[in-house]
Amino acid sequence: MSISSLFTRIGAPLCNSRQSWGARRASDGAVILRVWQDLKFIDEAHCIYIMLSGIQNAQRLPFGAKERMQHITRIRARAPCFLVMCEAKDAEISERQIKDFDERLFVGGAIIDTPPGFVFPPQTSAKTRQLAEYGAIWVHLGPRASPPPYGPRRSTDPGKGVQSFWDGAIP
Repeated sequence: MSISSLFTRIGAPLCNSRQSWGARRASDGAVILRVWQDLKFIDEAHCIYIMLSGIQNAQRLPFGAKERMQHITRIRARAPCFLVMCEAKDAEISERQIKDFDERLFVGGAIIDTPPGFVFPPQTSAKTRQLAEYGAIWVHLGPRASPPPYGPRRSTDPGKGVQSFWDGAIP
């Protein structure tokens, strides 16, 4: 399954399959975001935060970054948030491509901002520190969504009617 197919399957189709970093599900307003599993830090209370956005020049933001800022605004306004954890083909380049992703979503929690010069815990990767050098926006990584927020679907078997994706369709 492609990541675009996953977003469509959970009721939040991407606006642009090549440039979107997330989507909003119309049925409940939930925001579902693609995030990179390696761009994180763990605070002194052992909470994990995943980077949503490094602070950039707002005049030169690509489509995905502008859309991400709209999604962050919705999450700050208390929209439910779910995360699709992605692995990069090459984590060292700025124009990342998805090598793999986990179909099982995580719950996203509170949004925090780190200012320029924020002192990260020692185990934080050099790449994460570099991308957050001028400040960054993070989301608290919650548990896996259980059951996953896929919503009902129509079975192709006429005798089965509406089924939940939790009924065995997603491992």
